Amino acid sequence: MGAAESEFSEAAVPRSILVRGVNWLGDAVMTIPALIRIRQRWPSAEITLLSQERVSDLWRGHSAVNQVISFNPGDSIWRVSQRIRAHFAQAHTACDLALVLPNSPRSALEVRLAGIQRRIGYARPWRSWLLTQAIPERSGHGKMHKRSNECRASASRCDTNYFSSPDA
Repeated sequence: MGAAESEFSEAAVPRSILVRGVNWLGDAVMTIPALIRIRQRWPSAEITLLSQERVSDLWRGHSAVNQVISFNPGDSIWRVSQRIRAHFAQAHTACDLALVLPNSPRSALEVRLAGIQRRIGYARPWRSWLLTQAIPERSGHGKMHKRSNECRASASRCDTNYFSSPDA
C-alpha cells in the first residue's frame, strides 16, 4: 500500500471527488491517465471535473468522469467557486476531496473558496497554504520550460520581408 493509499481509512474513502482540470487541450489529454487511475482507485466515487469550456467536451462521456462543470476563461474566482458550490448543492452532496491538477494559485483558491475541506495538489509558491495536502516535487523532477516567449522573441527578429509575397 502506497503513501497516498494509506492516507484514507475505510471511513474516509471519498464518495464525491472534484478534479480541477487543466486549461489547455494538450495538457488535458496528458491528464487522461491520471483520471483513469483516480477512477481505478475509487471506482464507486462520483467524480466531477471542473474544466474551462474550451476543453470540457473532451471530458463529457469519458468513463473516468461522472459530471463536468465548465467555466469561461473570463469568469472570476468567485463565480467559479460559486459554480462548484451550486453543483454540489444541487446534487445534495458534499465534495469530500478536491484534486487540483493545475499548478496555479488561482486553481487552488477556487476549490478553497468553494468550501471543499480536503484539497490536494502539488506544492508551489503562493498556493501551498491553500491546500490541505501539498505534495512536494519528486526529487530529480525536471523543470518544464515554456517556449512561447522564446518563439515570440525569435519571430520578432525575423525579416518580415522574407515572408511577404514577391507581388507585394
